Amino acid sequence: MQKAPFRPLALIVAIVAGISFNSYPAAAEPFPQYDNIQPNVTFWIMAYSKYSTQQAVVHDSRHLDIIYDVIDLKPHDAYRARKINRSRMKRARAKYEKILKHLAANPASKNHTARQVAELFGPGASAKTFRRAARRVRCQIGQKDRFKAGLVRSGAFIDRIRQIFVANGLPVELAYLPHVESSFNYQAYSKFGAAGIWQFTRSTGKRFMDVGYVLDERRDPLSATHAAVALLKENYEKLGSWPLAITAYNHGASGMERAKHKFGDYPSIFDHYRSRTFKFASRNFYSEFLAAVHVASNYQDYFGELVLDRPLPIRTVKLEAFADFEDLCRHYGVSAEMAKSLNPALRPPVFNGQKYVPKGYTFRLPAGFEVASAVDALPSALYKHRQKPSRFYTVQRGDTAGRIARSHGVKLSDLILANNLGRRATIFPRQTLRIPVHRASPVPTKIQPPEPETSGPVLLAKTEPPEHKKPEPASLDKAGLSEHEKSEPVSLAEAEPPEHEKSEPVSLAEAEPLEPEKSEPVSLAKAGLPEPGKKDKAPAEPVTKYPEPVLASVIPTSIPKVVPLSGHEDSLPADEQVPSAEVVSVDVRFTGFHPHPKRPTGTLQVEVEETLGHFAEWAGVRTQEIRRLNGLPFGQTLHLHQRVKIPLRRVSAQVFEEQRYEYHKRLQEDFFAVYRISELRAYHVQRGDNLWTLGLNKFDIPMWLLKNCNPEIDFADLRMQQKLMVPIIEKQDMDAPEMDTESEPDEVEEQEVPNSIL
Repeated sequence: MQKAPFRPLALIVAIVAGISFNSYPAAAEPFPQYDNIQPNVTFWIMAYSKYSTQQAVVHDSRHLDIIYDVIDLKPHDAYRARKINRSRMKRARAKYEKILKHLAANPASKNHTARQVAELFGPGASAKTFRRAARRVRCQIGQKDRFKAGLVRSGAFIDRIRQIFVANGLPVELAYLPHVESSFNYQAYSKFGAAGIWQFTRSTGKRFMDVGYVLDERRDPLSATHAAVALLKENYEKLGSWPLAITAYNHGASGMERAKHKFGDYPSIFDHYRSRTFKFASRNFYSEFLAAVHVASNYQDYFGELVLDRPLPIRTVKLEAFADFEDLCRHYGVSAEMAKSLNPALRPPVFNGQKYVPKGYTFRLPAGFEVASAVDALPSALYKHRQKPSRFYTVQRGDTAGRIARSHGVKLSDLILANNLGRRATIFPRQTLRIPVHRASPVPTKIQPPEPETSGPVLLAKTEPPEHKKPEPASLDKAGLSEHEKSEPVSLAEAEPPEHEKSEPVSLAEAEPLEPEKSEPVSLAKAGLPEPGKKDKAPAEPVTKYPEPVLASVIPTSIPKVVPLSGHEDSLPADEQVPSAEVVSVDVRFTGFHPHPKRPTGTLQVEVEETLGHFAEWAGVRTQEIRRLNGLPFGQTLHLHQRVKIPLRRVSAQVFEEQRYEYHKRLQEDFFAVYRISELRAYHVQRGDNLWTLGLNKFDIPMWLLKNCNPEIDFADLRMQQKLMVPIIEKQDMDAPEMDTESEPDEVEEQEVPNSIL
């Protein structure tokens, strides 16, 4: 731990880097460094160039020139490093929160440590100052080694990216923005679905690129750069300044338009704008960008001479039809690994044989041989007339894994491996399994499957589904997520959901089905929420209705309570506690059909992470058509298990179901390529819990993942004290730490801070 944590920030910077800033008027400089943001820019320069990922800066989240301490962390590849580091950061925050509360109670305290902290706030600090500061203690992991690695990676793309910005008439400095978003890691993927060096989400990315199950251009640095140019140019045209346009890249253009209308220029917005979504990340995004431009432009001053990655010369072949990836590699004499690295937009289903390389795709090859002659001689047999369909099956009551495998002509071991079913190969009704195809060789992430000859069939408990309670519609904003990270708007009316099937699993080993837990539902009236039909008072100021995935039942809010499993089970690996979270826990089939000769429709049940925009996309129609078909006015949201009619005049039910399956499967494949479940913790439902608040607010995990780890739970009908299994996740690459350093509420138990620090 640093011995002199209270040194003023400006003095630290002067000693470490000798940095000086110039203030430019907004009219003369596209990226002005306003006086009120300079402490923040200085802070991020230090985070990028001085402190490594083995250090955490304890600071005030509002005034970044107030630094309380710098603590040491374990290397990210050390045993239990994630848990230990979060514990250290939590203790550090608790320590300074306690000191600040002590000063709030006694601003004139003579305690030496307390006086050191008080001096950071200047002579005018009051009890109110310290009381507010106690709520703003934050930890930021250093990024020096991460930024350095990003500089090295950027060498492969940065010159071409600069050219793209210049060709489009945009400031070349914008080419450094990926240092803030992803450290130029084209494989970067966030927990909530942002991908590539520019961290586009699916909804935003689809406006500019092809984002699908076979091809995801967000992961191609050059394709994504063209999309970033379009988005940044659009933001600038709407907002009129680059500080606002860059902030809008994180916060969303509509949010910044409201802020501009209310406060005017960027400095005023920085000082005064408050909203549920304009939080630390959005407020600091422009400052981080300025710091990244400074460090990247002067990297020799901070890191010395670096050997940057060099662009690999390539040749391209535009495919006239679909083609098998292995056939292309074999024909052109290129290794599969080389072809994968040159074609990052292609997704794993192409590489493992589940899908063909799409028609019209420009396939990249290493330069060094004449591609033209090879193309002329390309055998027609290498081309395929149509794409491979996704093979999947939705589990029914009474199914066994063996029966499913036999009916589809595959080996039981291949079925288990393709779905990573775990040692017990447990399956549930309404889950959708991938049916492996020839040559597919999925790699298990946790365990080896059981040998088919020694394992019995997977049976499903044949219990009657419980009576289903109609969920109340809810409308909540996506607290804490930027508009750049949100899906398309949804507006649907309330509809009666079908009964939801539940059953307990029976594993390969013979076992009695577990008794489901029972608890009484909590009524909305008793909980203090308005009953259906009653309207709340209109908000005092306009509230942005950010698009939301499906919401579950709403129970009044309370502090999360994590109850660990009893005995040794608390430390069991995830695959021994619940079925595989990598199986799609969604029934993608239509529940009914209306075969009208001119206007055929299908009825489906809304599942988690699905929006009206998704349904319209898969059906090839506009969202308004689905609204009209269902008699649904604009402005109402989908809710979990709601029944919706889908027009099938443009696509068949089979094609729609296939796209629906691929959407859910892609979410999981992309997630598990970067993250893994390290363990599971038991949690008992509290007041205020629903699928939305549990996933995004309490546990900071995707809602689909929480649902997949609890396939027997009806999240549209949560009950008080109902037990859930909450996955604790970590990155597959432990050398790639998260940018956000706040601990989850369930990560570490509260620890008493000794009085000796005061």
